[in-house]
Amino acid sequence: MKKTVLIFISLFFIVASIPMYQYVKKKEADYNKEQAKLQSKSKQYYNRAFDCYQKNQLYEAKQNLDQSLSYYKYDKSYILRAVIYEESNQLDKAIEDYGELIKIDEKNKKYYNSRGYLYYKQKKYDQALKDFDQSLTLNKNQKDIQYYTGLIYQIKKEYKKSLEVINELIAQEENDDYYILAAEDYFYLKKYKKTIEMINKCTNKDEYLLELLGDSYYELKDYKSALNYLNQVTPSKNVYYKQALCYYYLKDYEQALVCFGKYDGNDKKIQKIIEDCKKQENVIQQEGVTNENMQSSGIQKESDYIESNKELLKYENYNKAVKYYEEKNYEQAIVYLKKYIKETQNQEAKYFLAYLYHLSDQVNQAIQMYSECIDHGIQKGNCYYSRGILYLQKKEYKKAVNDFQDSYDLGIKKDYSKYNQGVAYMNQSLFKESTKCFIEVRDTSSNEELVSKAKDILSRYYVT
Repeated sequence: MKKTVLIFISLFFIVASIPMYQYVKKKEADYNKEQAKLQSKSKQYYNRAFDCYQKNQLYEAKQNLDQSLSYYKYDKSYILRAVIYEESNQLDKAIEDYGELIKIDEKNKKYYNSRGYLYYKQKKYDQALKDFDQSLTLNKNQKDIQYYTGLIYQIKKEYKKSLEVINELIAQEENDDYYILAAEDYFYLKKYKKTIEMINKCTNKDEYLLELLGDSYYELKDYKSALNYLNQVTPSKNVYYKQALCYYYLKDYEQALVCFGKYDGNDKKIQKIIEDCKKQENVIQQEGVTNENMQSSGIQKESDYIESNKELLKYENYNKAVKYYEEKNYEQAIVYLKKYIKETQNQEAKYFLAYLYHLSDQVNQAIQMYSECIDHGIQKGNCYYSRGILYLQKKEYKKAVNDFQDSYDLGIKKDYSKYNQGVAYMNQSLFKESTKCFIEVRDTSSNEELVSKAKDILSRYYVT
């Protein structure tokens, strides 16, 4: 009897559960059907968004993506919206979308990489490292992510960690980017020989690497090797500074002063070194810019002018001007020469006056007087040359270039004109033009001193 009752009860529950099972299955089917509709709707909006994106209609694309994601968390919609946010520099929103994608698929390395790169752009290096580490946990064979990891460690000044990552890459592949990053790490760790070793493995050495080589040799106190590389680099403040110090330690005080002049630094340490250079050797930076060597630089001797105009000595004021000139009392000479010019209206004497202004370092007055002489056709070639020298002093290099070209064309000290024109070009960083000038001096001048100077400049700064 009991057995019969139990069987009856069991049959009752089985029969009763059939409608419940059918109900659950129907609900599940309805849910799946509804989800399919939502997914279809979401994909429709995504397709519209993608079309808008291709047409660069970013606002419309973003609106359609918002609609797409309101129906269903479609991964492609998140990805495209994140891309649009990134392109419009809304990085925080892009990061949020990659966060949603990671929730959908936490084993997708691409999502961690994309979010990590955005953190890197925001300089949130710790968050970037976390994402890159997670990505590398999922797949170790990602050289680009390893490289960015090493780069971030370098930015964080954790150079040893950076080297651990980069040396792993170097063991797998020869790559200039890896060598450069390692070279920088070694340089910051003051392992300059290793820096040089890494750079020498690079297939292409651009100016950055040449400068880094120069800096490394400088730190190793191999100043000649340092100059060999620094002289191949486009000049910059750092380059001039290192060049100047190299020349200084090599006791080439003339070149040291030239480079310090271009460095234009004013810190006390540099000023002390400059003063020491000047004590060691009295250097003339360009040919023909000081009173002491004006005649040797091609400026006509005023004594020649006086000799050819002896008849003017009968005038008292002119006679006194010559007397004071010979005594090197240029200020008094100017006073009496101006009286003489006013008295006689002798325009030719203005060249003598310009020369006296020049000797007494009254640069602006000298330039004005040379200009007046040029306008009146008085000693034009000499005036162009002398005015060019003064423009060099004033660092008005474009004007100096023009004046030296005019004096050259007029046949006045052509070798000096061309040399100083080269100096003026060089100070404007017009190296192609300056090279031509120095080569012409080297190849055509009979002045051994000038030829030597031209050769020296060409060997230090140019490859010819």
